[in-house]
Amino acid sequence: MALIDAHIIPGYRVASGQAGDSRFPNGTIMMQAPHFADRGLDINSYFSATINVTIAPFQFKILKPAHHFIKVKWSKHLPTEDFYFFDLIATYNGTQHRGLVYMPDPNTKIDHIQASDTLELLLPKIEGIQYHRPITLRLNDDQLSLST
Repeated sequence: MALIDAHIIPGYRVASGQAGDSRFPNGTIMMQAPHFADRGLDINSYFSATINVTIAPFQFKILKPAHHFIKVKWSKHLPTEDFYFFDLIATYNGTQHRGLVYMPDPNTKIDHIQASDTLELLLPKIEGIQYHRPITLRLNDDQLSLST
């Protein structure tokens, strides 16, 4: 397992539905969840939003995801997308939370592109979480590799 210190950063707010984008009124995560469940991954135990973190100066390389879904048609407004998920343990304010790194494939995503040092996390609801605070990530280095 790789251990990395990251910082929470603002995202586009479309995963949670707080962006005000009429295409995703309840957020992209709620719209995608049934499609992932149909493919064997139930994400309903996680909060219906992502936590964006920067891992700078590191960048990631996909090795062997825990889950990889191809050609998911989850929105009438967008073409199909591929998705990767990676196992994760995040520690925030001394408390560990099991979750997933959620990653729409950059090759199939046409909107809301993330920087190469940004990861999106699916975690249970964490009360009091704040931007610009540290969060420690424990990642399976067989699934994702990190380099500078």
